[in-house]
Amino acid sequence: MTDPFGGCERSGRILVQDGGVSTSGLAVTEEIGGPQNVSVDPRVGRPLIERSEGLVSVTVVAGSAAEAEAWSTAILVDGNSAFEASISRGCLVRTVDSDGNVVASDAWSQIFQENEVAHV
Repeated sequence: MTDPFGGCERSGRILVQDGGVSTSGLAVTEEIGGPQNVSVDPRVGRPLIERSEGLVSVTVVAGSAAEAEAWSTAILVDGNSAFEASISRGCLVRTVDSDGNVVASDAWSQIFQENEVAHV
């Protein structure tokens, strides 16, 4: 997993044997003829607007990649109600808000290993 505030720097890795993983976030790409947000609000079919507060990154581990993608987008768009619904359906979830605060489901620690920084 990359740090949503640290460019390409990895914040850790997810250890999953079965199922799928998806991260949805408010990263901006310029690959399509100019700046485009990579996450789309499915309610309106348009890119999410970058927020000064709220979630900026959501990672979900679910039974399949398609299910993980659906939940990560739903949580990014709808927040806490979708977070709770996904957990009740057996998903593992980690969110990061615009202040860098991390909230994770109780079982998240079973699959996530934070990077250990080696000082040389």
